[in-house]
Amino acid sequence: MENVKIMVVENNHMVNSLIKDVMMFCVNRDIMSFFSDDDAINYMQRSGVVPDLVISRYRDEGVCAGKIAGYVKEKNKKSVFVFSSDIEHDKDLAAREGADAFLQIPFSISDLFKIVDDFVVDD
Repeated sequence: MENVKIMVVENNHMVNSLIKDVMMFCVNRDIMSFFSDDDAINYMQRSGVVPDLVISRYRDEGVCAGKIAGYVKEKNKKSVFVFSSDIEHDKDLAAREGADAFLQIPFSISDLFKIVDDFVVDD
């Protein structure tokens, strides 16, 4: 996928930075990074930019991946969503809210690489 736009929405600053850095390394391009769903949606509304891949905490303080997915899917039905959670049963709930992939926290860097390979590189 050329010129893929990737967005990370994660309220934990260390995890946000790690995911952003890993994704930048994987695809060698800038990554949009936000700490809340409201900031991400406000950015998309102001800029008109809609991501092709969204990596987001499923639910946490200030973050609701379903809210982001709902907004993005209105603009680009082909966008891919990766939701993460430390609650195992969230996997089924996340799938119902639009997740194409799910990362169980804690997850490994190789899990992120696999997602990039599956959804971005191979597309």
